[in-house]
Amino acid sequence: MTENNSIPESSKQDHPVDVNHVHKNKGKNFFNIIIFIGLVVIYILFFLSKYDKKTTELPPPAKSHISATTNVIAFVNTDEIMQKYELVQAMKNDLNKKMDRMEAEILSKQTAYENDANYFQEQVAKKSISEKSAQLIYEKLMEEQQKLIDLRDKYTEQLALEEYDMNIILVDSITNFLKRYNLQHNYDYVLGYSKGGGILLAKDTFNITNEVLDVMNREYNSQIKK
Repeated sequence: MTENNSIPESSKQDHPVDVNHVHKNKGKNFFNIIIFIGLVVIYILFFLSKYDKKTTELPPPAKSHISATTNVIAFVNTDEIMQKYELVQAMKNDLNKKMDRMEAEILSKQTAYENDANYFQEQVAKKSISEKSAQLIYEKLMEEQQKLIDLRDKYTEQLALEEYDMNIILVDSITNFLKRYNLQHNYDYVLGYSKGGGILLAKDTFNITNEVLDVMNREYNSQIKK
């Protein structure tokens, strides 16, 4: 009996192809590829944007102790001003002359009082005057002594007031000058430096004392010549 190894015709015949099914699978695969590519692009852009932020965002600048509008500062040595400003010297000379006159007057009165007191003591020791006269002379001497004390206090107070007024005049003179001087130089602050004062150290580059003294003295001399 011969084996029939042939394939049945029905098996040989190709199965009918579902065209619609093929098109559907192709469309589905194409759509999946597009989604995959889109995800890859989004993924790349996401990490690139993070990388860009890391590389482009710079840290904020460190805060500077010097502001954008730095103040312009200068100083004058007030000790030198008091020593070399000719107006100061003139006012001091006037005050010293007045003080000398007052001291001379007090000294003269005090000498006269001491002479009277010594004479009185001599007369009392010699018993050349009566007790009643001695009492009257003693009371008069006490009045003279009190007048001397009052006069000395009066002159001391008067000199103190004149020195106070002199300082006010000097401060006004220097301040007014610096205001005019600063119209050209535009300093924010002009400080006063003195030995033992509030400013312990200052660079000489900020020192305008010599220039200020020079101009103030020239102005003073021009005024007294008028």
